[in-house]
Amino acid sequence: YEPMKPTKRKQKKKKTTLKYYNDQNLGLQPEKAHSKVAEFDLKYPGKETLVLPPRTVTTFDLKIAEEVPQGSMMQLASRSSLAAKGITVKGGVIDAGY
Repeated sequence: YEPMKPTKRKQKKKKTTLKYYNDQNLGLQPEKAHSKVAEFDLKYPGKETLVLPPRTVTTFDLKIAEEVPQGSMMQLASRSSLAAKGITVKGGVIDAGY
């Protein structure tokens, strides 16, 4: 008996396409910081500076709707730079059925 040797498979590169609708033509769009990251960044669309007092929970409208492909999901999460400032995104899973 000889153990099977692992074979290397070439993985096809998948291109991620994100379909979205931008409310009120604000010109905002999800962006990738660079080609090697898995996530898209969403930025606060307001023109004024958003000040969050310590231990405050607040919500705001990102003014964007996104189409989640069947069999996929999206998750809102904090960037490490926000978490370092004590800002936590209370997001959740968004799937095609939402």
